[in-house]
Formats: sequence, C-alpha cells, structure tokens
Amino acid sequence: MIIKESNFENGGEVDFTARYKEHGKGEGRMSLRKKDGSYEVYVHWFKGNTETTLCTSPKLNVCVGFANTILGTDDTVEG
Repeated sequence: MIIKESNFENGGEVDFTARYKEHGKGEGRMSLRKKDGSYEVYVHWFKGNTETTLCTSPKLNVCVGFANTILGTDDTVEG
C-alpha cells in the first residue's frame, strides 16, 4: 500500500490490519494516525476497548517502517 501524508488530513487514519495479535493482550486493530504533530502506530484492543501506542515519530516513514517490520509488509510512503 502507498501511504500519503494527505491520508491524515482532518483526522484520517490508515489501518494496517484488523487481526493484530499479541500474547497476553489478545487481538486488535493496528492503525496509523497523526496526533499532536507526530505519527503514531497504535493498537485498539477489542477486549477491554483500550489502546496501546507502539511507535511515535514526527516522520511518517519511521512509523511505516516500524509497522512493516512487525507485520512483514512492504508499505511505502509517497513523496
């Protein structure tokens, strides 16, 4: 998938997967959002309706690279 900075205008997010699993926490949706001027990879856990931030950076490519490493994907940043 090609991710653009414009995806995050007006509160937009990019979902990486709806089936992220972590031992002891269960299953959740891993997404990317822009928050307070930085990009943030986070998981919304289905059980308990909580969130965990996995990576925060002012650079979009850092967060996309982090998610690629965790998920084994090859998403890229346009521009």
